Amino acid sequence: MFDPSLPVLRKDIARQALMVKEEWKAKLQLLKNDLTEEQDVKKAIHSDMTRQYKTMRADMELRVHQLEIEISHLQQQLTSCQQQLARTQEEKLQIIKEKDSTIKELQSKIDNMETEYEAILHESLDLLLNKVEAARLHWEKTATSFHSEQKQKLLEFGLNPLEI
Repeated sequence: MFDPSLPVLRKDIARQALMVKEEWKAKLQLLKNDLTEEQDVKKAIHSDMTRQYKTMRADMELRVHQLEIEISHLQQQLTSCQQQLARTQEEKLQIIKEKDSTIKELQSKIDNMETEYEAILHESLDLLLNKVEAARLHWEKTATSFHSEQKQKLLEFGLNPLEI
């Protein structure tokens, strides 16, 4: 059967299609304008780059000449520095020899002092041990006497010290 909304629907679709067509035409025109503008920019860039290239080439040739002069000067400095380095290395070797000699001498003195301090330490420790041993004997004697007195007092009260 016939749907009465069909002609309205067709008109709506046709109107939407025309709007989409107009939008695409506008987008196409924008893209064409952008392309033309981009081509103009590229031409300007190309001519500017050509000018810059020529300027850079002239600058580079001048810089190469300056660098050649600088290389010559630096080679002279290098030769001078190498000679100074050789002298410095010789001085360094002499200083190292003197330092090693001083170290050996000081190490010998340290070894002698170590032996002397070791003897002093042993002597002091032996004296300390003797004093500690004498104190231990004194305290043992005092403790034994104290224990005997306390044992005697317990026995006087009729208590057996071994049972306590």
